Amino acid sequence: MAREFRRPLTLDEFLVLLPEDGPASRGQMLAWLQAHPEFQPLVADMLEGLDDSGADPLRDERRLRAIGYLRAATVLLETTLGPLRRWVCCVAVTGSTAYGEPGDGDDCDFLIVTRDGATWAFLGLAFLRLRLARLAGEGRADPVWCFNYVVNDRSVRQDYTSSRGFLFAREALMVRPLEGEEYYRGLLATSDWLRAEAPRLFARWEQRGLPDRIPSPRPAGVGIRLLNAAAFPWVAGYLQAVGLIRNARHRRAGDADSAFRTVTKPGRMTFLVAKFDRLRGIYAPASATHPGSGPISRAPAAAVPGPIAPATAPPPPPSEAPEGSGSPSG
Repeated sequence: MAREFRRPLTLDEFLVLLPEDGPASRGQMLAWLQAHPEFQPLVADMLEGLDDSGADPLRDERRLRAIGYLRAATVLLETTLGPLRRWVCCVAVTGSTAYGEPGDGDDCDFLIVTRDGATWAFLGLAFLRLRLARLAGEGRADPVWCFNYVVNDRSVRQDYTSSRGFLFAREALMVRPLEGEEYYRGLLATSDWLRAEAPRLFARWEQRGLPDRIPSPRPAGVGIRLLNAAAFPWVAGYLQAVGLIRNARHRRAGDADSAFRTVTKPGRMTFLVAKFDRLRGIYAPASATHPGSGPISRAPAAAVPGPIAPATAPPPPPSEAPEGSGSPSG
């Protein structure tokens, strides 16, 4: 992955992805490579910190952009989306922003879990409020907001119950909750397969404590459920139409990786990006749990590799993310 996207990992980023019995320090990693010289050429151009080649010159720029995106997402949640917060269980930033290294022009991706019966009411009103904010003179947001994984409470529990492989696990354990962190921690606590896939990432969440169960939010009220049912065909139809138009543009531009499929169901709206299927194939050999059959939902985001905090540090809340540091998130 690091080689394909020409974005090398730091040593800390790499070590935190290894199994529990893998090297845990620079010294141990160097000793392992000395014992396995056939891997030295492969690793040399993918990792920073093993030699004197120097750091990625754009890393600091991307980290500062991630900090700005996180702050902007928090403001968005408190202002434009503020009146809709009573319908959600969890709002989190995912993808390259959560990893701490969004590239120039990257969207800011969201994982949003709504109460049962409120998914499409939330989406419809969120899109409306964002459009009104632009018409009011606020202009296009920087970054561009992307609600690419919006599901209800029932659906997300199903998504996190059975194994989805290493890529999904890495993304899920890198999520940056903005609201409903206790709820999200409950999801992780009930997903033992995540521990098997990425034990060191999982341990960072455990260090701050995981609840015994997922909080059980009440379903949306009757009025919201009626609004939700009415909004579903209209908002879903709009998103499907927009998807067809954008995919046509991607095909004309020869950008097959950016093509996507829009999944619209009563309790779910997700974008299944073609690149994600390719990435899942790249990551498949690293899976410890060998995902079973059944529908595979897109991970909270399909981001390129980005900075990961050292394995000894639990994921800080967004408000505590130090400038220049990695930020866990997808």
